[in-house]
Amino acid sequence: ELVIKVRDEENIKKIELSFNGEFYSTDAENTGASLDLQEAEVRQKLNPGENVITITAYNVSGLSEQVTKTVTI
Repeated sequence: ELVIKVRDEENIKKIELSFNGEFYSTDAENTGASLDLQEAEVRQKLNPGENVITITAYNVSGLSEQVTKTVTI
């Protein structure tokens, strides 16, 4: 299991996760609803073999940061 921790001083608006080609979002309906948290944790079960994960975090000011990692188990 992969534990993803996201932090932002101005509060997190949403987190998007691409896991082996599947897309997940904390705002899947794209309503614009904010998480309004300074810290969030996402847990993702890993599959045997290669796992490609891209995480994009957006803050309430509209800034974003993206990280892509490959984990092999």
